[in-house]
Amino acid sequence: MFKIMLTDTVFSDFAVEEEEIRKIGATLALATYRDEAEMVAALRDADGLINHFAPMTRGVMEQLSKCRVISRCGVGYDNVDVAAATDLGILVAHVRDYCIEEASTHTFALLLACARRLFPIDRSVRAGRWDHAAGRPMRNLATQTVGLVGIGKIGSATAKKALAFGLKALAFDPYAKSAGPDIELVSFEALLERSDYICIHAALTEETRGLFSDAAFARMKPTAYLINGARGAIVDEGALLRALSERRIAGAAVDTVVQEPPDPDNPLFKLDNFIVTSHVSWYSEESIELLRRENARAVSDTLTVGRPKYLVNPEALKKVRRTP
Repeated sequence: MFKIMLTDTVFSDFAVEEEEIRKIGATLALATYRDEAEMVAALRDADGLINHFAPMTRGVMEQLSKCRVISRCGVGYDNVDVAAATDLGILVAHVRDYCIEEASTHTFALLLACARRLFPIDRSVRAGRWDHAAGRPMRNLATQTVGLVGIGKIGSATAKKALAFGLKALAFDPYAKSAGPDIELVSFEALLERSDYICIHAALTEETRGLFSDAAFARMKPTAYLINGARGAIVDEGALLRALSERRIAGAAVDTVVQEPPDPDNPLFKLDNFIVTSHVSWYSEESIELLRRENARAVSDTLTVGRPKYLVNPEALKKVRRTP
């Protein structure tokens, strides 16, 4: 009988996951621990792991001699050392096809909040003013350009919404051969220079970490807005603070920051041209259900048929520890 462990969870129970795991006759339990040594002891005998945020480092995985798969509960997997997992023959899975509508809708909601200057106008009304002064300058969306950094499923869905509102769409994605109808693939530099709104939908990798630096902000229009619905560390927060404080760009709206939960004293939070939401772009009741089931299925599929639906490191198949 396979033993599957939850390394951690943000949910109040794991009934959904357990329902899926029982279909293959496996057991599922939630690990409890206070430090890394206790975590390793709790996970040591597991055939597969369902992971939320617990760091899966090389040092941890080297001690999990039975583990064949780690399934990350989400699209991103930056808390898993994928190179180490590959060396050790551990498959890394994620859930790539959930929250596409939710995340793209949230991104576009942030874009609209910037475009229509909703928060400055709200503050103005609450302060006793009833005019359009707080909304100036405001532009017709049909005269504007959105730039997508990353044109995968969520980026493409965001572009579709933008095109429906009449915006022109650019995309930068070094892994994309085409971007779809009415979306122009351009260099990163061209996207920075031509976009009125830049929406980040890229994965956090060594190549994208700190991608939005002082140099990147210097290339953006002074009237442009940055919208980050991906990972906080793609943006150098020091550089963003300088760009916003000095009004070198018009504003930023983010659903994710480098440190989560953030420090309440984060200086970005004191700026009037900065909007932040609490990493909720993935959320709907429907997306939670899909995420939890697909995450559990990735583990059960690996243990029964040899690979998950969405495999991050196919190179590990050559080194996998045990065939089903």
